[in-house]
Amino acid sequence: MLSIDAIINEIIEIEGGLVNDPYDMGGITKYGITKVALANFWNHQVTDSDIINLDPDTARLIYKANYYYDPQIDTLPEQMQPQVLDICVNSGSPNAIRLLQDVLKGCGELLEVDGVLGSQTRKACANALLRLGEAELNNKLVYRRIEFYQAIVLVRPEQSKFLNGWLNRAERFRQ
Repeated sequence: MLSIDAIINEIIEIEGGLVNDPYDMGGITKYGITKVALANFWNHQVTDSDIINLDPDTARLIYKANYYYDPQIDTLPEQMQPQVLDICVNSGSPNAIRLLQDVLKGCGELLEVDGVLGSQTRKACANALLRLGEAELNNKLVYRRIEFYQAIVLVRPEQSKFLNGWLNRAERFRQ
């Protein structure tokens, strides 16, 4: 299992440097950090210049605090943490947790799909992991992610320019 620092370094590499695409729903980003994420971390409004001047160490701190510890990704079984964290960064923590919960529910686990990672979700994830194994559970989450991204494009066709990147990102976790 990779350390959280190694996982975050991979995410930063995938996210890349400064991006200011007018079609990107996240707006201007650097290392995948949006203005909203930076403002939440600093607890005050930020400007484009704040994003432009963002350093990778601050990005790492934001990933750990806001995308790993705050949504409690660290409490999931280790085998599921890398992919769920990647979804948190790419699609937001509530969406990541809902996708996981949807997969777990589809595997027969009894839980509410509410986007909150609580004791029921942790228990359901551990149970499904024991029953299905790491590869199958991760692959089911990859498939669900792909459906999620395709649904975004159906509703917002201008997002199709990002679809191949999203699909490649999800496929990195197929085992």
